[in-house]
Amino acid sequence: MIKKDKKYYFLVGMPRSGNTMLASILNQNKKISVTANSLIATTIWNLHKEKQTNLSFLNFPDHDSYDNITKSVFDLYYKNWDAEVILDRASWGAKNNIEMINLYCPNKPKFIVLLRDVKEILASFIKWSNENENNFLNHETNNASVEEKCEFLMKPEFQIVQEYSAIYNLYNNTDKYDCLFIKYNDLVNNTSQEIEKIYSFLQLENFNHDFNKLDQLSINNIQYNDSVVGNNLHKVKEDGIYFSEYSAEDYLPESIIKKYSNLNFWDTEEKTLTSV
Repeated sequence: MIKKDKKYYFLVGMPRSGNTMLASILNQNKKISVTANSLIATTIWNLHKEKQTNLSFLNFPDHDSYDNITKSVFDLYYKNWDAEVILDRASWGAKNNIEMINLYCPNKPKFIVLLRDVKEILASFIKWSNENENNFLNHETNNASVEEKCEFLMKPEFQIVQEYSAIYNLYNNTDKYDCLFIKYNDLVNNTSQEIEKIYSFLQLENFNHDFNKLDQLSINNIQYNDSVVGNNLHKVKEDGIYFSEYSAEDYLPESIIKKYSNLNFWDTEEKTLTSV
């Protein structure tokens, strides 16, 4: 039987911004499950598009019956998850995805948004690629220059730009959307305080988390298979939460730093927790 009492909220985070670390922390509480990169947004969007393109539906447009399928996606997918609160991770801030949430999410949505300087994200990817030889996201770029790797990562169809656009939409529409913005530096430096903000934001009872020992992300005995995207891409530090001692300048050429600096629109005006 499908449980109807789950609450579905949304994690929108720049890559290399603590998404997996946050999941490892919050998933210590069995009442919460933070997902890996989720298929739900794509699944619902594809189902929704069928109504505009499928000839059989256009010939006999039974919206109510078809919508029963789409409205059931959240509950069906998470049927075997024991948690009471699901934090689904995807670029949910994109306009099309928010439209799907408004149509098909069974509860009022809330968004937790993780922010990080774009040049720091690029440096983190380059550092990872240096430490995992011949293991870049696209095998064709394994032997590419740092500039070429960065430009590959910044393609419009890839995750950095997709998440950046989704966050931009949320950030500029906080009068419409209930959002909690968390900077990566704050999450690492003031972990306990930021976790308390999340619990308050989601109106959940506090939980005593262990920040000194983190487990790799595992849900229902399933872990990331990073062999398909690059080994150790989602590996968290098991011995606690701390900054690796390096700067973007250690890994990026001046041309990339200059090109991708000053993209942090969230630094122009501090956003605080808002409840719509």
